[in-house]
Amino acid sequence: MHLRKVVKAFNIINEHLISHLPVETSLLPFFILTIAVQSSLEGKELSIKCLSNQLKWSATGVRKHIAKLEKENWIEIHTSKTDKRVKIITPTERLIKDFTSLSICISHLFVDHHQSK
Repeated sequence: MHLRKVVKAFNIINEHLISHLPVETSLLPFFILTIAVQSSLEGKELSIKCLSNQLKWSATGVRKHIAKLEKENWIEIHTSKTDKRVKIITPTERLIKDFTSLSICISHLFVDHHQSK
């Protein structure tokens, strides 16, 4: 019974991800967006190089997805204030809004799970 609830929760989260975030064909964009939001929430700068080092995908693949995410207004790329050679990734307002919506969806799943015990 517990496994059914977990699988149902995963399916709900998956539906939410697909309908709100650009994760149709790969999880790489999701990981890029998640790391960008986490860094922003922690008040840390996230360079493209640092992001590439955190991910287990090819640098070319990461750069391709970063360019696409920037073009589609999920992230913004800025030049670092301290080193003009470094490019910094920040989440857009759109991304923050959709992650907030996802967090509400997940919170409701946990509340529903605990109330049904």
